[in-house]
Amino acid sequence: VEDAVQVAERIMQVLDQPFLVESRELHSSASVGIAIAQPHYASAEEILRDADAAMYRAKSDGRKRYALFDENLRHFAQQRLELEREMRHGMARDEFEPYYQPIVDLAGATVLGYEALLRWHRPDGSVRAPGAFLGLAEETGMIEEIDWRLYARALTDLRSLAPDDAYVSLNLSPRHLLAPDFAERFLALVRDQHAEPSRVCVEVTEGALIDRKDLARAALETLHRAGVRIMLDDFGTGYSALSYLQHFPLHGLKIDRSFAAALESAGRRGSRPIVRAIVAMASSLELEVVGEGIETDEQRRALWTLGIRQGQGYHFGRPAPLRHWLDAALQSSAV
Repeated sequence: VEDAVQVAERIMQVLDQPFLVESRELHSSASVGIAIAQPHYASAEEILRDADAAMYRAKSDGRKRYALFDENLRHFAQQRLELEREMRHGMARDEFEPYYQPIVDLAGATVLGYEALLRWHRPDGSVRAPGAFLGLAEETGMIEEIDWRLYARALTDLRSLAPDDAYVSLNLSPRHLLAPDFAERFLALVRDQHAEPSRVCVEVTEGALIDRKDLARAALETLHRAGVRIMLDDFGTGYSALSYLQHFPLHGLKIDRSFAAALESAGRRGSRPIVRAIVAMASSLELEVVGEGIETDEQRRALWTLGIRQGQGYHFGRPAPLRHWLDAALQSSAV
């Protein structure tokens, strides 16, 4: 173990040094997982599997460090393998589906659209949110097929959502924007599902626009020309670079839920000055602003006072399957 740790420390020390690429100084770092050969291992692949699990523990503990595989990690690795097996079975049984959360007009709570949020409907009747499986889905590559199934299902459901002019909002991951044929494939799916592009919205995070800006911009411009709405999600929590607002074809911004939660705070630490500044900037750029995470009527009124006209959150409705919103529409029409 001591020898392996010394090797790991040497690797991290060397990779921590800056290096030059085309006269530019770049910095790197390493996370190292260590598994010691034991009699119970039947193959090199099993050792590498456990070293890989230790590496992910090192990354989750803060990166730039090493981690040794132990019994706790063995249990963690077994859980990961079991979860991966269940996810593959879930894909075969079509257990992943969209849940919808309404986006409303803050004045009268009229529904303007719905954000489609991924949920895993387990055979035992439980429902898992993405936090329980998204990381593994991304590591294994399953997330791409899950996403495309979600998009197709949501575009099909769009015909049933009320009111008739409501839109559906879909979240795009960075890996989609980096695929050269993504925009064309997405628009083909919109056509195949007989959805109107003007009733389709895509949400991208600031992080998705950092890598390969040329590819991301080209994809978004293709969607924009076809009539698809484009929103910058979680604005205010990442880089918040104004160049994104200037160089990408955005329809609007979604202010992160943390701002709504901090509205009641007093003094300089409250979010009101920041929200007011974001709204003023968006207004000058003719961008819509949607407030996320609205849980109380006080937050709704505060955001309205600050100039935000659209929002979503538990105050208006929790994410729910399509049948829930169909039943709600029937009850509303009956009244």
